[in-house]
Amino acid sequence: MVKMPREELLAFKLTVAPKLDSIINIQDTAVAVEEMKKQLSFEDMYRLLQVTHEFTTNMAANIYPFQTSQPVEGMAEALIQLEERGKDYSTSQLAELFSVSQTTINNWIQSGRLAYKRKHENEHAQIPETTRWRSSTGEWRTIKEVADAVNMQTDHSEPSIEERIKAIETTIEGMRNRYGGTYEELFEGKETTSLKMERIRQAWQTLNEELEELRSEQRV
Repeated sequence: MVKMPREELLAFKLTVAPKLDSIINIQDTAVAVEEMKKQLSFEDMYRLLQVTHEFTTNMAANIYPFQTSQPVEGMAEALIQLEERGKDYSTSQLAELFSVSQTTINNWIQSGRLAYKRKHENEHAQIPETTRWRSSTGEWRTIKEVADAVNMQTDHSEPSIEERIKAIETTIEGMRNRYGGTYEELFEGKETTSLKMERIRQAWQTLNEELEELRSEQRV
């Protein structure tokens, strides 16, 4: 999924997030879903999936937005803060960025091709985007420059049904990991114990319904 630039994140926080947060506070799920359909465009919903996916992937700034009354705005703000301070990469994330194995990344670190020094041998590397990398031609570039070049080559066309399904599935998987179970295990036939968990249940149910609609479209 394409990373949302800071300017789009800021616009999302100011325009879309307040509408979403007001909908999340609606106790009646059916009413909330209807309001979502009325107030949000497809582009708004896709941006919500981008923000949720990116937040779940990065656990941005260790901020847990559902502790506030504006969870969507909280996620957007956390990602903006993360963008402003610069991104750190794990070796697995760099392997994906460079389309090489994690072993290759570790070899680059050891050989100096990736200008990062571990503080100790077993360190779980968090490599700043300002770290320099030497290309096969001998040119030095920062990781951020490489990432920006990759993003420029990314197809920005409207996401396909398969891409939208994958985005929702990834988000739901992140929620399963975060809350320790499936939607059915956590909420089916049970009463929610707090307003926070009710908001989570409503958001999760909406994702489930959207996923089912997309899968139905895919089967047609």
